[in-house]
Amino acid sequence: MSPPSTTPAKDVSDQSQANGVPPTTDHQKPPPSPSPSSSQPQTHINPSPAPTPMPAPAPQAQASAPQPPPGPPPPYDYEYVTQNAIDEWATTGKKHLVERGIQVKDAQDAAALASIYQELIRSALYGRLSPEEAGAAVRDIIGEEVAAEDVDMQNEGQAQALLDTRSLFLDTLSILTDSDTSNSALRPLVFSTGINSALMRLQLDTQLLQSLGLVRETFTRMGIRKQTNLLYRQSNYNLLREESEGYSKLLTELFTTSNNEPPSSEVVEDTFERVKAMIGAFDMDVGRVLDVTLDVFAAVLVKQYRFFVKLLRASSWWPKEDAFRTVDAEEKEMRKWIEETGTLPPKGSRVAAQLLGFKLRFYSSRARAKSDVLPDNLIYLAALLIKVGFISLRDLYPHLWRPDDSMDALKEEKLKEKADRERAARPGGGINALMMAGALSDDTLPIPRIRESETRSATPGKDQETDKSTGAKTEEDELPEPSDQKVMLLKSLLAIGALPESLFILSKFPWLMDVYPELPEFIHRILHHCLGKVYSSLRPLPSVEVLKEQKQILNHDQSGVPKGQIRLAQAPPRRVLRWAQLDKEDTNDGTDYRFYWDDWADNVPICQTVDDVFALCSSFLNLSGHKIGQDP
Repeated sequence: MSPPSTTPAKDVSDQSQANGVPPTTDHQKPPPSPSPSSSQPQTHINPSPAPTPMPAPAPQAQASAPQPPPGPPPPYDYEYVTQNAIDEWATTGKKHLVERGIQVKDAQDAAALASIYQELIRSALYGRLSPEEAGAAVRDIIGEEVAAEDVDMQNEGQAQALLDTRSLFLDTLSILTDSDTSNSALRPLVFSTGINSALMRLQLDTQLLQSLGLVRETFTRMGIRKQTNLLYRQSNYNLLREESEGYSKLLTELFTTSNNEPPSSEVVEDTFERVKAMIGAFDMDVGRVLDVTLDVFAAVLVKQYRFFVKLLRASSWWPKEDAFRTVDAEEKEMRKWIEETGTLPPKGSRVAAQLLGFKLRFYSSRARAKSDVLPDNLIYLAALLIKVGFISLRDLYPHLWRPDDSMDALKEEKLKEKADRERAARPGGGINALMMAGALSDDTLPIPRIRESETRSATPGKDQETDKSTGAKTEEDELPEPSDQKVMLLKSLLAIGALPESLFILSKFPWLMDVYPELPEFIHRILHHCLGKVYSSLRPLPSVEVLKEQKQILNHDQSGVPKGQIRLAQAPPRRVLRWAQLDKEDTNDGTDYRFYWDDWADNVPICQTVDDVFALCSSFLNLSGHKIGQDP
């Protein structure tokens, strides 16, 4: 009587079911493994793990006999490897199973073939079938030549038209041995299949590979070390050793492509691929490449803004959707932002904001020279990048001059200048010639001798020379006051239609509308767009656009014209130039200036009804207040 632990479980209680094992077995056939309840120690020795085992070892029957796990195996209904097939395995059982496997393989039926693999693996692991016999059946189904084929690394991972029977078996084996890889029947089962060991190392899990002896015990530690070196250790770039040729090619590529090619998606994607190739070929710092790209963008902002916006959008520098961070300090800063503004923090590239912030800090630091003046295109670039979402005002704001704690000094200075302007605008309030005249000379003093006066003017004293040199040196060392970057950025944000960011600055410093007389013009431009739809049907002159048409001028060629008549000609069209400021018409040079960003009003709300007008008057119109009368 064989021990009960060798009897596999079945789904039904009928002892005569073909898929199950009867309670008594034939003593003429030796059991596949010794009883786990036996107190005698095991006499066979497992093969020691080796880095490169032979693909098909032929151990002795007793040494390779699997040892079933203690206790009854989990119930399973066998459909292909039934008990009758196992009893007749040597005669017809194996033949019928292999023929059935080849049939489903030719039919490309992955589900049926996976079921056959699963039943063979379970039969070998739970002692129903010898692992060598189960592996040989798998080898016959796959094909001995196919099983021993080398791995094609070039086509590995690509979709294949035919069913990959080797990978399907390895996937099935990984699933069944995911929780336990210590079964002694694994090694003879796997090596009997004849599958190439290189494919096993490529597809099987590390724990299973170690149990099979295909990798060393230190494989996991070495893998972790390699991943750490590749993913988490940042390379130290030495900018002095980088090849300047790479940055020269980068500048040439950006300037040439933006000027000669249309800003289509294909051109932009190809350009970024070439930029990535330059980074790899010349070992350039990715941050410095972005810095150079932003510099080129600022240089050709008005003319090539479409190309560079699409280039940044297609690049890997564009901020990802996941903007939430788990760092404690940043989480506190985010909560503070939500409490103060009532909105979520805007998304943006912090690296790009730091690069722009570094440039802005330089123009407000003591390291600059007197000739280093903040370029306007840098502010225009920052406003555009905030508008399109590449950077956020939250990340750029700490870099702007001047700090919030010193804005009160600016307020006092501007209020004083405003008072002076108002005083000068009143009748008689200006400074007259009498106030500018100096003190009268004293006529009672004796007239100095001519020789003494010449000596004094020709040979100054040492004290006078020292005072003059000290004063001149102090004036040369003094740097001019930095530009008010927050005010300049506010104007650019209002011009490009970035309302949330503009209102954020105005809410922190509402007195800016009083001390800067040019700010109401930006607010009125937005109000005109908000009221345009409602006002267009109520305006006194609906055909006001006709009044802007140019009159005909006298033609220089008056030949053939009847007496008393003149020949007129159309006036030459006015030139229209793009710039980064508000629209300006009727200039003396015959040129009209238009704002370069045509979609500046894409986020500006438009009043649809009279109720919307009242809502606008109680909200955004309050920024202008009584200065609405200054709008022509």
